[in-house]
Amino acid sequence: MDSSIQVLNPSGGKIGTAYSINAANKLTGFSSGIPGSGIYATIWDPSGYGHYFDQGIAYDINDADTIVGLSSSQPAEWNNGEMSLLATGNGDWGAARSVNNSGIIAGWTGVTRTMTKSATLWMDYVPTNLDVPGEYSDAYDINDSGVVVGTYYLNEENRGFLWDDGIVHDLDDLIDPLSGWSITEAVAINNNGDIAAQGYHATYGFSALRLKYIEDSTCPAETTLANQSNQRAWIDELRGVRDQFLSQSSEGRALIQTYYRHADEVTARMKRDPRLGLQALSVLRFLEADLKATRSGKPVKLTARKIEAIRGFARSLQRGASPELSADLKTFLRKDLGVLLRKQ
Repeated sequence: MDSSIQVLNPSGGKIGTAYSINAANKLTGFSSGIPGSGIYATIWDPSGYGHYFDQGIAYDINDADTIVGLSSSQPAEWNNGEMSLLATGNGDWGAARSVNNSGIIAGWTGVTRTMTKSATLWMDYVPTNLDVPGEYSDAYDINDSGVVVGTYYLNEENRGFLWDDGIVHDLDDLIDPLSGWSITEAVAINNNGDIAAQGYHATYGFSALRLKYIEDSTCPAETTLANQSNQRAWIDELRGVRDQFLSQSSEGRALIQTYYRHADEVTARMKRDPRLGLQALSVLRFLEADLKATRSGKPVKLTARKIEAIRGFARSLQRGASPELSADLKTFLRKDLGVLLRKQ
C-alpha cells in the first residue's frame, strides 16, 4: 500500500488533532498552545494550512463545509467561520459530534448538576432526545440516511446502539448471538451501513470491529411483526426464548444458526408473498402461551395441533426455497418438535 504523510499546520499552535475530513479534503479538529489559552476549533484546507476560530473542538465537517463541535461546554455549529450555539432542551451542556449532508446533527445534551448525558438529534436546530436507555448515552455519528450510532451505559456496562427512524436497537440484537461478541460502542457509520465499533469477546478480549447494518430488516420475526402494535414486546419475548432457552442446548444452538443462515432468504420470501407472513404470525399467536411458559421455566408440551402448525409453515417455506434452505427445512421436519420447548 502506498501512503504519504501531510503535516497539518496547527495555525501557530504546538499541538493539533484532526477528527474529520469531507469530500473536498478539508479537515476539522482542534489546535492547542496557540496565543492565549485552551484549545481552539480548527479547520485545515487541502494544502494543510490551519485556520482556528473559537475556543472549542470541531468534531465533524460535511460536504457543504458545515462544521459542528463544542465551545465552552455547549454544542456548536460553524458556517463560514461564524459560530452558533445549539439549543440543549432541558439541559445546560452538550456537544455536537456529527453532521450529515442534510444538515442533521447528532451528539448529546445533559445536565451538569447530575452529570447526565443523553443522545440527541438536532433537526432544523431543534434538539430531540433519542430515548436511548441507560444512565448516559452519546450519539457519535449520523449518516446521510439519518441512521445514528453511539454508546450507552446500562447495568454497569458500555453498550453500542443504533437509532433508525425512531427505533433504538442494541447492536447485540443485530448480530449472531452465538458469535460470542458483545458490542461496547459504535463510533461511525457510512452511507453503506458499515459501522466502526468496539466489541468484547471472552476469548479475544476487546477488539475493533466492523459491522454491517441493512436498513430494510432481514429478520423474519421483525418482518412478521412489523405492523403489530406490540411488536417490541413480541421481539423481546422471542429473543428471551432464544437467549435463555434455545442457546442452552446443542439442538437449540443448531436451530438458531439455521435461522440466521437463512434469515435473508426467508425475509425476502415473506415480503414477496404476504401469505407467508400471515401464516407465520398465526403460528406465533398460537404458540404465545407456550413461549411465555418457556421463559418462566415451566415445562411445556406442545399439542399435536401446534406441532402441525409449525410443520405447516415449514412446508410452505419449502415451496420455492433455495436448495440449501429446502435441505435444512427437510432436516427440521424430521425432528421431534415436541421436545423443542420442553424444559432442559
